[in-house]
Amino acid sequence: MRSFKKTILTTAVLIGMTTTVLAAEQTKVVEIGDEISILQSENSTGTIAITEQTSVINAIGNIAIIEQEGIDNGARITQDGDLNYGKISQNGHDLVGITEATGDSNNQVITQTGGMAQAQVTAVGNSNIMKVTQNEIDAAGSIADRALVEVTGNLNEVRVTQKVNGQWYYGTDMIGSSNKITIEQKGDKWNEAYSRRLAGDANELSIEQDGYYNVTQVNDLIGSDNDITIDQEGDRNKVTANDLRFEDATLTIDQDGNYNAATVIGEGKDNSIKVEQDGDRHVAKMIAYGDDNDLDSEQKGSANDVYLGLIGNNNDFESEQNGQYNQIHIVDFSGNDNDIEANQTGDENTLMVQMGSSSSDFTANNNDFKLTQSGNLNEMALTTSSAVNSDNNKATLMQSGDFNIIDLMLEGSSNILSFTQTGSDNIIGAVGEGAFVVNGSNNSFTVTQLGDSNVVNGAILGNNNAVTVTQIGDFNSTTVSQN
Repeated sequence: MRSFKKTILTTAVLIGMTTTVLAAEQTKVVEIGDEISILQSENSTGTIAITEQTSVINAIGNIAIIEQEGIDNGARITQDGDLNYGKISQNGHDLVGITEATGDSNNQVITQTGGMAQAQVTAVGNSNIMKVTQNEIDAAGSIADRALVEVTGNLNEVRVTQKVNGQWYYGTDMIGSSNKITIEQKGDKWNEAYSRRLAGDANELSIEQDGYYNVTQVNDLIGSDNDITIDQEGDRNKVTANDLRFEDATLTIDQDGNYNAATVIGEGKDNSIKVEQDGDRHVAKMIAYGDDNDLDSEQKGSANDVYLGLIGNNNDFESEQNGQYNQIHIVDFSGNDNDIEANQTGDENTLMVQMGSSSSDFTANNNDFKLTQSGNLNEMALTTSSAVNSDNNKATLMQSGDFNIIDLMLEGSSNILSFTQTGSDNIIGAVGEGAFVVNGSNNSFTVTQLGDSNVVNGAILGNNNAVTVTQIGDFNSTTVSQN
């Protein structure tokens, strides 16, 4: 017989919110060695089953199994020690299942089938496995099932699977390293997943949602080498990842559908952040504080928006849009040696890049901008703060198509500016209307226009500036004044 010790073993059938009390023959308790099974019969109402087990040191572990059918039922398994197995199976409505494990290499399983179920899994220790499966039989018009998970320790594995609609997941405290958390919510609407705190290194968090009006939030991420993947398929879904303080992390957001939104706000270095959206009317917002970060945004569809705010050095940002009526807005508030690339393919797109800030504490120098638009009726703008100069920047702007506009207002010195427009009826001028202004010294300004009825209109202010304008085609006009 295996060595074990049960300090407390309580199997209780209590009165719940109803006045129903099960007869003794309706509850079956089987105890063999260090294994206990509790079976409560079909159509039970308002019952609670509680099991508490403690394994002695070096024991193989305890086994506890609770099975319930009916409504308003609750079950809890508490196990202390290593190599324990606890399983709760519930079938019915208004269910509560709780498992608690302290120790290593424990296995906790909760399976709930029916509706209005709540599951809570708590583990303190290492190399534990926790699984929650909730299956809502009837589609819910409000919140259906909830799963709450708390983990403290390393090398733990959490898997939560929720089906149909109105499912909620809460990861309230996930503290430790090399943990793997997988959340899967299947249905067609109103599922929500919240990771409230993930602290540690080399953790993996994966969240997958189907349907529309789904929500995912990742807050208070602390540590290095963490890998976060969020995948939403459907319409009007939303992802928010903020209060991120991380290093060497990977965050990937993939949204497929329409009217989806993704927001990422983080501080740290050597991180890789990617947002990919396929469909129409998406919004992607990324704000990064720190150095050596890699940010990537890709949108396929029409009427999509991207906003990027940067404070830091040696960051790489790439944004690509394919479709019509799209917008990209990039603000390099402060930082040096950043590499920013933006590409738009389609008609009536807008691309705006701003450098510097009205605050004298913010400067943007030695940055490299590569901006490209292909299509008709597109507009591109490159501006700097009028309060603080932006120096030693390199900007390459290219447009291909007809009726395109490049707007320009720059304050700074030793900047290298190159503009190419291919097509007809294109304009290089000021933000809004009128002439562009480049104010500073030792700037290089080169324009090439290929096509007919193109216009260059502006002023170069300062000393030792070099201006080159090349126009090939008919009915072109150039007006550049130097002071």
